[in-house]
Amino acid sequence: MDKVADLEDELHAVRNSTPSRSSSSLSLTNNPPPQSTTPEPFPSTQSRLASFLSRRPHLWTSRSTTPTQSSRLQPPTRTTTPNPNLPVEEQLAQERSARELAEEKVTSMSQELEELTQSLFEEANAMVRTEKEKVARLEAKLRVLEGREEEKRRRLTELEKAVGRITRVRTVLENKSASSVSSMG
Repeated sequence: MDKVADLEDELHAVRNSTPSRSSSSLSLTNNPPPQSTTPEPFPSTQSRLASFLSRRPHLWTSRSTTPTQSSRLQPPTRTTTPNPNLPVEEQLAQERSARELAEEKVTSMSQELEELTQSLFEEANAMVRTEKEKVARLEAKLRVLEGREEEKRRRLTELEKAVGRITRVRTVLENKSASSVSSMG
């Protein structure tokens, strides 16, 4: 993409430096084509994008991270294009080394992503395990408390029966003592 942008910039510079010639005037004929008085209404999308990217190299250079950012969160750095004046073998070697570097970055980022995913799942599993343990403890307490409540109800029922028996015995004894007092008197 950088080469395309550079070539388009050079072509644009050549067109602007020689306004009486267009790209078709570079043909073998010496007849200059008729000059157009109106500029192109819209440049092609590709040339606009290429010129935008070529004029803003700061978008592709690495920025230093702020102290609050992780050292891993750096934007991708722009790889240099091979010098067209170098032999093809050297250009190929540069491209291969750039590709290896990019593959290493991809591998390290994939590994980091896997590690982060694994730690995230480990934390989530630990949280789930902790919550299950809490629920189990609460359920055990609930069973104990329900057992105690049942025992208290059973005791209360026994006590109510005992009170009922005592009341009947007292009533019988009161009736006997009242009848013995009335028979004596």
